[in-house]
Amino acid sequence: MFKLSAELKGHKSDVKAVKFADDTLISTSRDGTGRKWALSANPFAPSEWTSTTLYTSDRFVNATVYMQDLNAVAFAGQESVISIVSMKDGSQLALLPGHTANVCALDYRDGLLVSGSWDYTAKVWDTHQDIFTLSGHQAAVWAVLALPEGRFLTGSADSTIKLWKDGKCIKSVTAHSMPVRGLCRLPNNSIVSCSNDLTVKVWSPELDLVAELKGHKNFVYQVAALSTGELVSVGEDRSVRIWKDDKCIQTIVLPTVSVWTVDVNENDDIAVGSSDSVIRVFSRSPDRWASDDQLRQFDDAVASTGVSVQELGYIQKDKIPSSDALKTTSGTEGDTILVRDLTNVVSIHLWTNGEWKKIGEVVDAAVSEKKQLYEGKEYDYVFDVDIEDGKPPLKLPYNANDNPYTAAAQFLAKYELPSTYIEQTVQFILQNTQGSQLSMTGPTASSTAAPPTPAQATPAPVRSHGKILPIREYLTIEQGAIDTILKRVGEYNSGSSSPLPAEDLQALPSLARNVKNPMYSSALSAIAMEIVRNWPGKEKLPGLDLMRLAAPYIESEAIPIILDGILETEGCLSTEFPGNLMTSLRLIVNLFKSGGAVSILKKPTSTRILSAAKSAHEMIAPKAMPLTVATLYLNFAVAYIQSTKDGDIGTLIVQGLSDFVASLNQGDSEAVYRAAVAGGTMIAGTDLNTNKLKDQIISLSGDERLKAVVKELSSN
Repeated sequence: MFKLSAELKGHKSDVKAVKFADDTLISTSRDGTGRKWALSANPFAPSEWTSTTLYTSDRFVNATVYMQDLNAVAFAGQESVISIVSMKDGSQLALLPGHTANVCALDYRDGLLVSGSWDYTAKVWDTHQDIFTLSGHQAAVWAVLALPEGRFLTGSADSTIKLWKDGKCIKSVTAHSMPVRGLCRLPNNSIVSCSNDLTVKVWSPELDLVAELKGHKNFVYQVAALSTGELVSVGEDRSVRIWKDDKCIQTIVLPTVSVWTVDVNENDDIAVGSSDSVIRVFSRSPDRWASDDQLRQFDDAVASTGVSVQELGYIQKDKIPSSDALKTTSGTEGDTILVRDLTNVVSIHLWTNGEWKKIGEVVDAAVSEKKQLYEGKEYDYVFDVDIEDGKPPLKLPYNANDNPYTAAAQFLAKYELPSTYIEQTVQFILQNTQGSQLSMTGPTASSTAAPPTPAQATPAPVRSHGKILPIREYLTIEQGAIDTILKRVGEYNSGSSSPLPAEDLQALPSLARNVKNPMYSSALSAIAMEIVRNWPGKEKLPGLDLMRLAAPYIESEAIPIILDGILETEGCLSTEFPGNLMTSLRLIVNLFKSGGAVSILKKPTSTRILSAAKSAHEMIAPKAMPLTVATLYLNFAVAYIQSTKDGDIGTLIVQGLSDFVASLNQGDSEAVYRAAVAGGTMIAGTDLNTNKLKDQIISLSGDERLKAVVKELSSN
């Protein structure tokens, strides 16, 4: 049985790759560093590790591999250049440019390095130059594996695995129903793959399917082999799973959200890296286990982890059993169960090693009937309201049967805040649940439901103190009539020459209604992309609409694929199909929330989107087009002021906004306000020439919100 051996803390963000190098461990992180970890020489602390930084970058570092014969380490990431550095001191030995997008996978064998990239290619290198470019995948190459005899395997977001020899593809299989995320080789030369489709698969060396391992509850990100022939897999369900003879024999849950990476040492110790910036080492050897206190602290951290309803999918509140179920039921390795204790707290338990083990508490109000006490009274909700950095939050109590306008007015009066913020406060109450936080600088990242506004979009930001501009939060356009969209899919599908598979069509309702779960959103966007690519003209619209719903919640790694699909598929950004154009722009609006700013701001992507926005605002219909375009410009402005600020892109944003403001109907108050906020953000947050735009905004007239923006710009 594996138990915790050590926790390695030093990274400041997600740990994206770990690789053992003899008794040393190499790691990479989204904090822009590559680190080397060594075991302590202290005989009284054999599980302590110390680290030094071998490599630094201004961007995410996503991949690494040890090059033993050179005593060197290769690092790669968003910079798209592979750096080879000395294992001893981090001095640079070589730079390998060639990829044109994020490099997300590396492997090394027999003097050859192989890399996989979001540019849809893999490359084979010696230590100085590329020898082969492996082209043929239709999406990002997320996994690479160097094999004996100069052969290579690649796994891609196009769901295929390809076998290569001498730079040519000699076999390709559709390995999974969703993107392939990881590859490894077993001691008997079998190949193992894992995927976003929740499965791990074992293949013969000739890529014939041998076994399919099921048990993960969410995306499976990486796999690694033990010397015994057993397997280790990790994924988005917080788990590390050990497999033997096609069965899961142990499940270890971590106190984190994502377990990104795994590697196995020669002594069969396991290292995993996760989204909480911690590396954890697990061992079967009792002499390498952590102390009893450390093991207890780890178990307590797992048990106290908050698990949201969205992660678990739909829960029938009245069907959750009492905690007595833990005594009367059993399961198979990896099963989970929800139970409710006497105080109505719902917890989740995992069946592992023959017993139920608590792995978290459900934190959403949707499954809790507990009241919160505030100033001697019980409330359904007590929100924390952050008014100003460095000052304690204010409390906003609210009961489900209260009038939200009354509650908002009482809150503003109590703390002597301007009454002009009542609408934002009301919208906050309507869209949030227990534990959410309101920031008066804009919409919250923790919002879990779209507000019921006529415009069907997140309320535009208003501040309750100090300056309004520049805005630094993205807006989304998330509401949609799911039943209507699904009905349209069914109608078009019945007459389509490229109909969806029956299982995909059947899965759509469940996926669309659970879209805030990343597992569901990614599956939904994959099916929707098939509609967009294969259905003609206006029939693409429901596919675009489904992707729009999924966009705020998908993995950032999928964003370039979605953008390519929209930009390269005829009929998406075309004025010939106004509905498609508007929905495509709304989809892009929502991609900002899920981390799409870097991809969207790149050329030529940004120029093509801004050109489409210009074409859109010159159209008379649809009626909601101005609000869509205004929200798109606002998100562009927010992204631009927080980026490296390419002056060409900034100028296009300012010019586009100027033309848009000039064309706006003053009666469309929400679109006018958002355009003014977008323009004000560019004016306040950049050094660009914005004089004309500033004059245009100052000349606008409208409601109190707009007057506040105009007043601020006029005073500067």
